[in-house]
Amino acid sequence: MITRFGMAPRSPGMSIEDFRLHWRTAHADAAGQIPGVLRYTQNHSLLQDGRYLLGYPGFDACSELDFDSVAAMDEGFASETYASVVRNDEEEFVDKTRFSLVVTNPTVVTDGPAEGIKLIQMFRRHPGPGGNSLGAVLSGQVAEALQAQASRLIVYEPVAEEHTGPPAAFDAIATLWLADQDALDRLFVSPNWQQAAWTLSGVASGSVALAAETIHVV
Repeated sequence: MITRFGMAPRSPGMSIEDFRLHWRTAHADAAGQIPGVLRYTQNHSLLQDGRYLLGYPGFDACSELDFDSVAAMDEGFASETYASVVRNDEEEFVDKTRFSLVVTNPTVVTDGPAEGIKLIQMFRRHPGPGGNSLGAVLSGQVAEALQAQASRLIVYEPVAEEHTGPPAAFDAIATLWLADQDALDRLFVSPNWQQAAWTLSGVASGSVALAAETIHVV
């Protein structure tokens, strides 16, 4: 199985509220029809006073589409359903000039319940000699530091196969499930979080994070 992360900014002039309403209703109905989709998840960033809790990540929608393979994904996005239904709907509310994606292989590190708040971190590889070990470090030392506070932890790395669409926007993604926002706040001030950040020094070169609630469409 592969997971396609899509990161979509809203169209200019559209409010966050209108974008999110359209995404979870009309667009969810449309995208859920893409042939071959095994699972479709929307990650809605948590807001505080109308603003993104962890700051604007560079996009307003973060979707996950699971397929059996890269070939099945490409067939789905080459289908008449996508061309006639989904793509037309995207033009209504997404700024496609700033859209990005990552097609990944997921590795479940801690297989606990997917409940509460989902912390998503997207990393770019450091250009130094340690950069190639990013996925291994996330699955190993970082996971070891954080798994006591996360009920579920998954690491995603870009697939090796060629596929349609733009190149991968990130070199690795990690998702952690936490009980609630208090648990998220405690994580950020914990020694374990500081240890994880230190471990990634020289391995990752910057990251984008969002705390989200999930909607499972399919």
